[in-house]
Amino acid sequence: MSEAAMLTEDPYSIPLEDINVSDANLFMNDNHWGYFERLRNEDPVHYCEDSLFGPYWSVTKFNNIMEIEKDHNAFSSEGGITLADQPEDFQTVNFI
Repeated sequence: MSEAAMLTEDPYSIPLEDINVSDANLFMNDNHWGYFERLRNEDPVHYCEDSLFGPYWSVTKFNNIMEIEKDHNAFSSEGGITLADQPEDFQTVNFI
């Protein structure tokens, strides 16, 4: 499903695997709430295979977030973050 279609869809009417909460338009249009609600209810540790930024995990429940925060040996950004092909005026101040 296209990201544009996701913006107008009821978050409960699309397959979980199509949910991509990294789409900035969800936030700009204030449509993100229902998607996070659904992820918390049905898939609190959600893997998004295909996004503009590559695959990623969304962790949406407090207890899961706390477990991840405490286990820095298993959950790490040791590999770093790669930003490829960004415009020259791309600002990294407070990026992460």
